[in-house]
Amino acid sequence: CAKHYAVHSGPEGQRHGFDARVSPRDLRATYLPAFKKLVTEAGVEAVMGAYNRVNGEACCASQTLLVDILRGEWGFQGHVVSDCGALNDIHHHHHVTANAVGTSALALKMGCDLSCGETYRHLAEAVAQGLVDEADIDRALGRVLATRFKLGLFDPPSEVPFAGIPMSVVGCDEHRQLAHEAALKSVVLLKNEGGVLPITDSVRSLYVTGPTAGSVDALLGNYFGLSDSLTTLLEGIVHRLPEGIRVEYRLGCLLIQPTVNPIDVAMVEAPRSDVCIACMGLTPQLEGEEGDALVSTAQGDRPDIDLPAVQVQFLKGLAAKGARLVLVLTGGGPIALGELADLAQAILFVWYPGQEGGHAVADILFGHAAPSGKLPVTFPHSLADLPPFEDYSMAGRTYRYMAAEPLYPFGFGLSYTAFAYQDLRLSQDSLTVGQSLPISVTVTNNGSVEAEEVVQVYLADLAASVPVPLHSLVAFQRVRLAPDASQTLTFTLTPEMMMLVDDRSASRLEAGEFRVTVGGCSPGPRGQALGAPPPVSAVFTVV
Repeated sequence: CAKHYAVHSGPEGQRHGFDARVSPRDLRATYLPAFKKLVTEAGVEAVMGAYNRVNGEACCASQTLLVDILRGEWGFQGHVVSDCGALNDIHHHHHVTANAVGTSALALKMGCDLSCGETYRHLAEAVAQGLVDEADIDRALGRVLATRFKLGLFDPPSEVPFAGIPMSVVGCDEHRQLAHEAALKSVVLLKNEGGVLPITDSVRSLYVTGPTAGSVDALLGNYFGLSDSLTTLLEGIVHRLPEGIRVEYRLGCLLIQPTVNPIDVAMVEAPRSDVCIACMGLTPQLEGEEGDALVSTAQGDRPDIDLPAVQVQFLKGLAAKGARLVLVLTGGGPIALGELADLAQAILFVWYPGQEGGHAVADILFGHAAPSGKLPVTFPHSLADLPPFEDYSMAGRTYRYMAAEPLYPFGFGLSYTAFAYQDLRLSQDSLTVGQSLPISVTVTNNGSVEAEEVVQVYLADLAASVPVPLHSLVAFQRVRLAPDASQTLTFTLTPEMMMLVDDRSASRLEAGEFRVTVGGCSPGPRGQALGAPPPVSAVFTVV
């Protein structure tokens, strides 16, 4: 049910005809659990169906997804809306039905209550042909109207709390501060060789270059609102620049187009500066939803995960000339860096950091704040480390099933200080099926900088009767510690966290051994090799 965009290998224009083949166990074990939690615990009122098919059924007209699971197993009472144009795909690309009349009838009966598009204009024809009746339409209309009533759309404005909020609140100082905090806490420090960051008073000259340095596009990503003030990376750096440091800026290279002018000033000037801040990566011109990515040759999908070739060539040239590189990367997903991971002295991944992105990134660069972001996805070394997209088996996918060494592991992110984990304590070493397990761990800031750490708890089932994840993130907590300070954190491992999905797609808890690992990164040697603190682990038994 969750919205999902598919990289396709078929003819152009067939991405909306993609059929994901997923085993029933993988569907319930890996693809739907987070969505189930939203529906059953977070009070979600509306669900959007995806463009693709799953095991031959279009998501917006699926007996399995919409009827059996969503409304049957999960008891969902809200309304379902199609993604925009997704119902047309059912007959145009999936060929599940012959025409729009058949599609409107099938989707409505399967529980798609609202069409984003024009397909449901054919419902009258479907009724006339006896494919649906008025009771089907009344059921869908009732669900949609119920949501609108809950939103207060039929109430007098005086009775709707949100109606009295002026637009001036949207861009108020409090919200700007929140945007700054969100950007600040999402920046991930991937490398900091020799402590080149933060930039200190010993640095007397900076050279800023790269296609994303002055780009507003690099701040916003897809699906954004506009602000009356957008701070680019370049503006943030200049605004936070300490007195006495000279800064120069040249574009250096374009996003993807080769440079035509043979005169390359940056190659001469950048190596002369103490530090070169190279703002590189992706923008929504390259990745995003279909028509928004104007320079994409794959309709906004990414046919590879490499940095654009012109950027790679430019950075290699700077490194060859002796530039001391601090690489600031924008983007919405993993980027394979190849040898650039070794050539740069420091690497910051800043995503699409929003209206306050420039200020937040500059705060990290100049040490007004310590980085605390952690990667929410695995960064592979290359596309070759990933299974074919058409194979929806979980083997080799995500940090939970990937055996290949990653470039940067899930949960990884460095700081300007050094954290240590110790004294992991379990309330008991053995528990019966259905019991929860309280645990505690002590985290210490052994460095000289006050900073935040995201403490992560991972669980591994060591004696499962079916394939299970190598480990799964089950809890995390952000903690701020002054230098030399320690704090003991407590977590509770619940029976739900210990469950597996068996071959009959049923969730259950098996007896056996489990390992709990607490640290600042997902378990594995790669994180520690990159500088993550050693985690602490313990084994307990469920009987």
